[in-house]
Amino acid sequence: MTIAIGLLAKDGLVMAADTQEIIGSTKTDESKLLIANRGLRQEKAGAIAVSGSGWSGHLDTINQEMCQLFLTRKRWTSEGIAAALKKKVKDFYLGHVSPFGNFPDHDRPDYTLVIAAQPNKDRLLFTSEKSTLRFSTKYTAVGLGQSHARALMRQYWTSMDATRAASLAAYVMFHVKRNVDGCGNQTQVVVIKDAYAQYISQENIDLLEYSFDQYAAYETLMAHFILGLDLTESKIEHELEKFGARLKKLRVDIHDAQRFHMTGRRAGVRPVDQPEITLIKPLASRKSEPEQ
Repeated sequence: MTIAIGLLAKDGLVMAADTQEIIGSTKTDESKLLIANRGLRQEKAGAIAVSGSGWSGHLDTINQEMCQLFLTRKRWTSEGIAAALKKKVKDFYLGHVSPFGNFPDHDRPDYTLVIAAQPNKDRLLFTSEKSTLRFSTKYTAVGLGQSHARALMRQYWTSMDATRAASLAAYVMFHVKRNVDGCGNQTQVVVIKDAYAQYISQENIDLLEYSFDQYAAYETLMAHFILGLDLTESKIEHELEKFGARLKKLRVDIHDAQRFHMTGRRAGVRPVDQPEITLIKPLASRKSEPEQ
């Protein structure tokens, strides 16, 4: 996993990640953003989303264990889930990463996590580092593109609803994938709202990225304009009218793209492994099944 980000919204949380995974010299396309819902949407029973950066085997395992942990109780307090997640991070790191601390860099596993949880009405955003887990305010990012992502979110983040926050997340991911080597492929975006987690459809993300590409071209034109194109006063007014018309159309296009189609299990042309996890009961608690 090369980039994962999380943002707090006024009415929920947003997480986003790319799908590029690098194994040696090989690039693959993998989903690393996992969600778990405790109940149906109308129950508002609580949700969690986990992603991160690091060794794929360790990241997949800790993501699954985090979601399983969240599903083990019918109700969580904010303090209770925070303490449980911190303990899980510490135990997993000490058990599966620390023993390899003396290995060479290329053989030494490591990972960092972004966790968004809404166990009740509270919105919780966490970032891990080594064996620690801390609260994140406003936004967070991990992975190869984290510096670029943080700079963009520092510039553009403001208090906004989940729809705008999801659009900002897609915008940040668009620029990180374009500018940071090792970040790429598709963007996944999850919105947690009313204690329920859902993916935004790939169709909506593709439409947003197309609009962002158009805006990037307009930004270049506007930069040349303010830097002093040789224009008469009448041509200046004409160019400003053109910019206004283009931006108005772009605003309409982006608003159309924000009519999100949401899905608990992400749909699309590319198969995704286990985008949503459900509780796996211990063997001892399962009813015995007749032999086939």
